[in-house]
Amino acid sequence: MKKYLLLTVLLLMIAACGKPKTDPNAEKAAEKKFVKTQIVKKEAISAQIIINGNFEPVNEAAQTALAAEVKVYHKNGDRVKAGDLIIQLYDKNIEATYKTSKANFMAAQSDYNKTKTFSQAEELDKLESYKASMVQAKEALDKAKRGSKQDQLDIYQSNVTTAKKNYEQAKFNYEKYKNLYDDKLISEASYLQYETSYIQAKSSLESAEKNLKIAKDGTDVEDIRSLQASYDRAKSAYNLAQKNVNAKVWNNSI
Repeated sequence: MKKYLLLTVLLLMIAACGKPKTDPNAEKAAEKKFVKTQIVKKEAISAQIIINGNFEPVNEAAQTALAAEVKVYHKNGDRVKAGDLIIQLYDKNIEATYKTSKANFMAAQSDYNKTKTFSQAEELDKLESYKASMVQAKEALDKAKRGSKQDQLDIYQSNVTTAKKNYEQAKFNYEKYKNLYDDKLISEASYLQYETSYIQAKSSLESAEKNLKIAKDGTDVEDIRSLQASYDRAKSAYNLAQKNVNAKVWNNSI
């Protein structure tokens, strides 16, 4: 029993003697962490991420397949330069649409030029008509103030004859174009031009007839006042027509 006890104690002593001593400096060295230092500077950061998903474009262009003739002007290996025609697509439908559009454009341009010329001529005719009415009204006023003679009566009669012819022609045009306008075959602007001409011709005839009557019957103060008012209206109409011609209002009526 004593032998076993002594053996155990001996083994414990040997184990105690064989254990190495702990070095404090070694433990501190083990706790140290080594890091790498680097100067801060701008660098491109690249990274690659691989994921699965669906991509959708921001903008889409609808494309429809069309049957067209293809004409190739060069083959593989040919040397070409900037601006050379390589391939040409020819579509009969597009060509037909282009020709139709071009024909419509030319017709519209022709109508525009005709309307412009017609409107300009109308304004110039109005100016001349208003000018003639103003001159006649002024002559009638002056003659009424001086008194009438036989030669003046002849002039008044001639003015009535001319005014009546102009009235009949203007009335014929007005009634014809009114029917066209009612049937929606012409524009309102065209119709109004003939209506205005008719009203002016009617007013000129009435003024000429009144001047002739006054010349035959003699004039009084009331007649002179009436002639003065007619002259003032004719002068205002002429001034307005002159203003329209100067402003080229036919450009706005197209």
